[in-house]
Amino acid sequence: MGSQSVTRNSLPTRSLMALNGFMSGSFSFMIAHHNTRSAKGKQDARQKAIKRLAFVLGDQRIKMARRKISHEPVSCFACQNRQRSEWCVLTENELSRFDKAKSIRHYKPGEFIYHEGDLCQGIHCLEDGLVALRKYNVDGQSTLLGLANPGRTLGYRSLLSGSPHVTSAEVIKPSRVCFIDRAVIRELIDHNPALGYQFLRRASKDLGRAAVLYHQGQTLSVRDRFIHLLLVLRSKYGSLDKAGALTIELPLSRQDLAALIGTRPETLARTIRQLEDEGAAHFEGRRIRIAEPETLFAGLGLES
Repeated sequence: MGSQSVTRNSLPTRSLMALNGFMSGSFSFMIAHHNTRSAKGKQDARQKAIKRLAFVLGDQRIKMARRKISHEPVSCFACQNRQRSEWCVLTENELSRFDKAKSIRHYKPGEFIYHEGDLCQGIHCLEDGLVALRKYNVDGQSTLLGLANPGRTLGYRSLLSGSPHVTSAEVIKPSRVCFIDRAVIRELIDHNPALGYQFLRRASKDLGRAAVLYHQGQTLSVRDRFIHLLLVLRSKYGSLDKAGALTIELPLSRQDLAALIGTRPETLARTIRQLEDEGAAHFEGRRIRIAEPETLFAGLGLES
C-alpha cells in the first residue's frame, strides 16, 4: 500500500459498484416469474408497506434512537472474529483508526438494528449474538431470508450501492454490535484496495449461495430441504451424546424455518410429522433429537 492513496474512482470501488448492480439484476431475474404485478403496482405496494411498518414498528425506532451507546474499551486488535472477516487485511494503523471510530451497541431479542427502507449510515459488525434478516410484505408480515452469526458484517451492500437497506435486521439472541460510520469505511476502502476486494469476494460468495438455494428450492423436495437445513444448523446448535444421537436446539420458530426452505408452515408441519412417524427424528418444541443422524443425512448427497 505504501504512501499511495486510491481515489473514490479506483478499481476496487468501481468493481464493487458494478457487482452490486449485477447482483441486483441476478436476483431480479431469479424471482421475475413469481412477480406478476406491474412496476407501478409494486411501487405503490412498497410505499404502503413502508408506511404500515413505520406505524407498526414505530416504537422500535424510538427505542433505537434512545439506545445508550457504549464506548467500552474493547480493542479490535483482540477481536476473535476479525481474522475471518473482511477486516483481516487492515494494517495496524488502519485497524487503530477503525477501533477509535467504532461505537458499541447492545440489543435485546426482538429489537431491530435497522429496518428495510432506512438510509444506510454505516456498517454493523456482529461481535456476539444472532440476527435475523427479514423482508416485510404490504400486510406487515415478515419472511426470514437468512441468519447472521458472530463475525458477520451487516449492511455492506447498501453502503456500497448508496441505496436504502433492502432488509430488516432483527435481533434473535442478545447481541453486541459494533457500528462504523460510512465515512470511515469509505476512507479505509480508498486507502486500502485490499479491503475493497474483500467486500467484492464477500458479495460474490453471497450471490453464489443465493443461486445454490434457488436451485435447491427448484429441485429438492421439502423433506430434503428441511433435512439439509438441519445438517447446516448442526454445526452451531447441535450436540452428540455418548450413544451418537444428535440433539439440535433450534434458534428459530417453525414459521421461520419454513421460510428458510421456501415453503409454508403447514407443509413443514406435515414433513415433521412424517419424520416422527418414521422414527427418524423426535421434535419437542424447538428441540430435535435424531437417534441416527448419519443415516438421516446420508441420503442427501449434499455438503453442509
